Amino acid sequence: MRLQRVISAILLLAATACADSDGYYCVGRNYVAYQFGLAAPPVRPHRVYVIRLGGVEGIAAPATIEIPQFQVHGMACSDSTIRLEAFDALYTIHLDQLRRPVTYTVERWEDPRNHPVLSHGNQPRLGGFGFSTSGFNLQRTVLLKDETGHEFTLEIEPKQSPSHRCDADITTRIVEADATHAAIRQQVLFTGKGFIADCR
Repeated sequence: MRLQRVISAILLLAATACADSDGYYCVGRNYVAYQFGLAAPPVRPHRVYVIRLGGVEGIAAPATIEIPQFQVHGMACSDSTIRLEAFDALYTIHLDQLRRPVTYTVERWEDPRNHPVLSHGNQPRLGGFGFSTSGFNLQRTVLLKDETGHEFTLEIEPKQSPSHRCDADITTRIVEADATHAAIRQQVLFTGKGFIADCR
């Protein structure tokens, strides 16, 4: 089946832009959510993106909500909420029945050093925006498989940057494959800069 490209370049940052502890993602029932927020001046809104997966659309257009800027320490998805952990609070984004983010609430902690946390070791990231990758190999992570047998995979593709041998130009996308494993749709989440871990 011919590959149908449904490309949405959500974010395109300059080489000097670097997100601090950003690019986390989590997977809920028939959706994937991810976040970006640049704290470097000028401070930009912190955005959380939600993409519904499966059904007739396959890969839906991203729905977005803006929340205050903070450094994310963990992220977790459930059927109706997305939770993001800050140092001093827990932000809970509430989803409607179509998995669109509609509002958020904030729970502040009296003692930031003593509270339940979402982070458990290394949290998954999308790659790029100053993050490291392991070599220039294409990285694939299966996000979910729907009731029709379609599989949705996160792909991180680093290519060597002409600026330096340790730098990478990274494209991150979601690819939908049918039950025969043929790719039928893809959506680019972003293109950005990264670097190769342990490169000297």
